[in-house]
Amino acid sequence: MRHCRLSPLRSHGQPTFLNLGHPYPNEDFAAVIWGENRAEFASPDDLEGRRICVTGQITVYHGKPQITLHGPSQLKECAATVRGGLGRTTAAPTDE
Repeated sequence: MRHCRLSPLRSHGQPTFLNLGHPYPNEDFAAVIWGENRAEFASPDDLEGRRICVTGQITVYHGKPQITLHGPSQLKECAATVRGGLGRTTAAPTDE
């Protein structure tokens, strides 16, 4: 699970990029929603500036880590963060 504050969105139709950490092109991490899956998601604009959690297989594209989101179950707004062992941060998704 990867979570971070959602930066301003970058979408020019397909795909939709949810940039985590910093705005494009300096994002720390990206979640990608391809056009064929876009209708399954509520408006990501509603999440801008909020802390989100994404799950899925991490791949690297042009030197940047990303997760492709296939369905809304992979994307949650996180309620709180807690510092974990080894410098990792874990988060509890909201129940909404």
